[in-house]
Amino acid sequence: MTREQFVKLLAETVGLPVDGGKAYAAFTDVRPSSWSAPYIAAAVDAGVIVPAEFGGSAFLPGQVLTRAEMAVWTARALGLQPNGQARAFADPAAIRADRGRLGGGAGAASGRAGGGRGAVFPRPRPPAS
Repeated sequence: MTREQFVKLLAETVGLPVDGGKAYAAFTDVRPSSWSAPYIAAAVDAGVIVPAEFGGSAFLPGQVLTRAEMAVWTARALGLQPNGQARAFADPAAIRADRGRLGGGAGAASGRAGGGRGAVFPRPRPPAS
């Protein structure tokens, strides 16, 4: 599944307001005429996607979605916040690069991701399937 495919799925699932004529100018590789442009714009408007996190002006909509992106964007779309009951992971170094994108561990902290003692968070870079 690509980034743009998942953004459309997520936008429709959580009911993000999508303006069919709108495209987000922050990403130079998202053509305004693209089928995914309004969904990407809706996700940016809702704070699900944060352009500054992409280190430039490229979203790479056709890139394969990673599990970390899926977790982060889903947590944001659902409005998940850390609740003080975060679960500990045995491999914190493996998730260091994407930990900040989880908003302080919102997925794990909300009890919706991870496991109990000694749990291992899935590697952040493998594609989602």
